[in-house]
Amino acid sequence: MKHILIIMLATATAQAAPLDPARIPADARWWLHLDLESARTTEVGGRIAKEITEREGAKLRAAERMFSINFLTDLSGFTLYGHGDKKDGVLIVDGNFDQTHLIDIVAAAENYETSDHSSTTIHSWTDKSKSQNAAFVAQNLLVFSETKSSLQDAIDQLASGTGMEPDPFTSAGAPPVVTGSARIADLPMKKDDAKLLRKAENLRIALGEANGQLEGRIEVETDSAVTGKLVRKVLEGIIAIGKLTDENLAQINPDFETRESEGGRVISATLSLPAAEMISLMEKNGAFDKIGK
Repeated sequence: MKHILIIMLATATAQAAPLDPARIPADARWWLHLDLESARTTEVGGRIAKEITEREGAKLRAAERMFSINFLTDLSGFTLYGHGDKKDGVLIVDGNFDQTHLIDIVAAAENYETSDHSSTTIHSWTDKSKSQNAAFVAQNLLVFSETKSSLQDAIDQLASGTGMEPDPFTSAGAPPVVTGSARIADLPMKKDDAKLLRKAENLRIALGEANGQLEGRIEVETDSAVTGKLVRKVLEGIIAIGKLTDENLAQINPDFETRESEGGRVISATLSLPAAEMISLMEKNGAFDKIGK
């Protein structure tokens, strides 16, 4: 349990712009957004950024000299989405880029070449035997994909200005720093994994901080009310096990609430605790000491 909480919080410290649903195609099977800008203003995000700077300052300065990017301050958002195959996934990065410098670096890569799509230059190269494709769609907007056709589709998607509809889940509770959704029923997966995961048709997550209170939310849409009630028990059991096995977590005793809707088919859960207590938990569990290792 403690590792889940620490990973969620560490992820939230990355820095990104608010989610723009229009960037994500309506038929995307999964998506994830990191609002790094908002994260920097939170207590937890600010503390993690401070620890990274103090512990990894030399590496950050070296990376900044190489790429002309300060990875803690110049990047403001990450949006990832896809339709199943990880090679077809798309990464959209908002940030303050030195385009000329980055293109010069990529141009020295193996099998580098350029092509045009809708007046946008696509840069393609090979990295560790994997195909890579990227394009600057705007001065502060960079798009990546391993598959050129997926990158071309992403360029068209951004130009269209239309995509998925805003999801009310992302606007409920604390303003989300991390938010995501997956149509699990439509995702390819191994047979053994499918036995359990197929029971959940849709999954939504959100993590945010407001007024010094950290809040994580999850919503699971299942195939039936019977499955939904079992999922609710599983979520409550995870929290109970965490409190039993982690003395520090038991002392903090975070608020946890589960709810049912649609006759028990949809399960929602909210975990919240003061941000200061989360920072204390991370200190006691040595989370900051793992930075860079």
